[in-house]
Amino acid sequence: MTSNKHFKQLVRARMAVTGESYATARSRVDVAETDVQLVDPVVVDVHGRHGQAVLFTPDGTRILSGGQDARVAVLDAATGKVEGELTGHGKVVNGLAIGSDSNLVVSVSSDRAVRLWDLSARSQVAVLDGHRDAVVALDMSPDGSTVITGGYDGRVRLWDLTERTCLVEHPSGLKRIAAVVFTPDGARFVESGQGPGVHVRDVEDGTVVAELDSGAPGVVGLAVAPDGSMLATAGYDGTVRLWDCESWSPVRGLQVGERANAVCFSRSGQLLAVAAKGRIAIWSFQQDDPVASVDLRISGVYALAFSPDARRLAQTGADGKVRIWNLR
Repeated sequence: MTSNKHFKQLVRARMAVTGESYATARSRVDVAETDVQLVDPVVVDVHGRHGQAVLFTPDGTRILSGGQDARVAVLDAATGKVEGELTGHGKVVNGLAIGSDSNLVVSVSSDRAVRLWDLSARSQVAVLDGHRDAVVALDMSPDGSTVITGGYDGRVRLWDLTERTCLVEHPSGLKRIAAVVFTPDGARFVESGQGPGVHVRDVEDGTVVAELDSGAPGVVGLAVAPDGSMLATAGYDGTVRLWDCESWSPVRGLQVGERANAVCFSRSGQLLAVAAKGRIAIWSFQQDDPVASVDLRISGVYALAFSPDARRLAQTGADGKVRIWNLR
């Protein structure tokens, strides 16, 4: 899947934890997490129709899911039992983010609003207005102080979560923004959407520091590896492209099937999950082929999330169901 730089980062991370020599850590990273299977999913009919967003809480105990029924469902991560909901949006919930305390939740919707929630109280604490059309893209900064949003108005907005105000608005060269993501150091963010262009911007002043040509008619999925070495872009041409985050040059392409919709890295950075039309595939860092895949009889898989320990993968899509896959 990856570049030598990313592989070396994985080895060094293991050395820091285990104290192993480079040779030992390299050999163990080389074989780890390649015998993966997607098995025994817990299937929960949550949204009735399209599910658009899914994530695990940082403590791994719950899953949040947003969909076309305009609500955020709160599920037990182990059993799939729906424990509650966050209601207030007037249209489909397109994106979710959560703070490191597993309690502050942010959601965006086609009703143009950015909403903040207290998860434990199941209550709304603020509404941030400013977008002129549907808001579909969302990410939270690594320090949890800021969120970035984008949507069909072609604008990216950065919000201060303490003051609950818009810090800055950047017009984009993209007519519609479908995805945004911070780099792990919080210094830059990436935006994509309608058209092949992917823009990398400086957070401080909004300067475009790199423009990537994906070659796809649209890029709707973005993910940055936790070590900050690689960017993954999911294109409507069915290709996931990997980019070096220093030179912003292409590393390789992964063929995943028709219309790639979403990508996500495991916390270790060793696994990359990809969603396409009716298909989920998982790559390990240096494999030419997926280490696991499954085909579903649905027209689209729209969102994916690894659990913090990478033992589960949550997915939602066109049938409105949330599937919680065990990774064995």
